Amino acid sequence: MNNYSRIERHIREAQLQRSVEIADAIGDALVWITRGIQALAGRPGRTIKPEATAQH
Repeated sequence: MNNYSRIERHIREAQLQRSVEIADAIGDALVWITRGIQALAGRPGRTIKPEATAQH
């Protein structure tokens, strides 16, 4: 593998990692927006117990 293709691979990996970070941040923002809307509507979000999610 020559240097050029190694650099290309590194760039692609960095871009993918950045995309994952951006998607994660968008997901976090949507959670906070949803919580804000629920709070304005006077309906706090329900909490999900871990044991309830384990029973599929």
